Amino acid sequence: MENSAFKPPEFSKKADFATADFATKADAPAKAEFPTKADAPATPEAPARAEFPARKEEKPRALIALSGGVDSSVTAALLKERGYALQGVTLRMWPGACTAEAERVAAALGIPFEVLEVGAAFAQHVIEPFVEAYRHGKTPNPCALCNRFLKFGILLEHARAQQAFLATGHYARVVQKPAGFALHKAKSLEKDQSYFLFGLKEKELGELLFPLGEHSKAEIRQLAKAHGLPTASKPESMEACFVPEGYVAFLEERGLKMPEGDIVDLGGKVLGRHQGLHRFTLGQRRGLGHLGKPTPQYVVRLEAAQNRVVVGEKAEVFGRHFSLHEPSWVAGAPPLHRPVRGRIRHQHAGAMGKLLREGEGFAVHLEEAVAAITPGQAAVFYEGEELLGGGWIARGGPTP
Repeated sequence: MENSAFKPPEFSKKADFATADFATKADAPAKAEFPTKADAPATPEAPARAEFPARKEEKPRALIALSGGVDSSVTAALLKERGYALQGVTLRMWPGACTAEAERVAAALGIPFEVLEVGAAFAQHVIEPFVEAYRHGKTPNPCALCNRFLKFGILLEHARAQQAFLATGHYARVVQKPAGFALHKAKSLEKDQSYFLFGLKEKELGELLFPLGEHSKAEIRQLAKAHGLPTASKPESMEACFVPEGYVAFLEERGLKMPEGDIVDLGGKVLGRHQGLHRFTLGQRRGLGHLGKPTPQYVVRLEAAQNRVVVGEKAEVFGRHFSLHEPSWVAGAPPLHRPVRGRIRHQHAGAMGKLLREGEGFAVHLEEAVAAITPGQAAVFYEGEELLGGGWIARGGPTP
């Protein structure tokens, strides 16, 4: 992938259906609000699973998002086995992005294939917030934004135009309840991706298919081999798709060259110098250099206004309280004043706590201290296996 060649084209689409130590930088979200689809159907009291197509004698139709990886490939194979009429589609997010692998998968399965050019939307909703988050001392989560605005924004609208379900290779489950739909964790907790889907609404769940939610990654590999898919042995991608060579170089290529500044302790004493706030996240130990302290130091806070990295002891990285803004709740109402399990990053097992109203957002109080509550990351909330929703961490850090 050529990062230096990133130049978003204008958005266009086809409509022919037939044809760190405690925190990782990769868990990386930004400031955009979730849009309201003005043309989406009104939410009934008990949403029903979408009926596509209208004529019952036709096969159910599904638009399958193909990335060229093993997960989306097996998703397509499973739905084809179940009798769906499929249309493969890939989102091209920047000029020159290769779609050949996705096209090979579609050819192997004998399904039609198309490419949607979404470069302008990707730049607006993912790249620009990604860069701005680092500029303001936050650690973004581009995957959650891409899901909300592109995969379950543009692509879901494209599926609706074809009167089709939208299927993706996410590890999560849509569960029908007596009063509508719920989004649950995948059965394989190791692969569960519900954390990245907190922006979905109940009215959208009836239009989505997540067949991988019932399977483990090992089972998916076996199914790919059994179907003779060209992606069966393809390695898994671990980084954000647009920064395979590292996010620092990507940011600097886009003009984010942040100045040097001070590294200080919690009392404000200068201990050293840093080479730019964008190189750090909460809980990080590496890259701080020799600070003249007898014990290891960790990033406790990033102060963008003062251009300072604040460090402290390991215990000072932990906190129990934070503010949540731009929330999105699957069923519409926040889970106030009742026990919920909160996850502050993808690999976090979660901690029990409660949400209270705080201005336009919420205050979150956890029962136990957790490491590196990082502004810019998503915090999501569960009752048992059910994802209730979430939002962006606005203020976190250690407990005073």
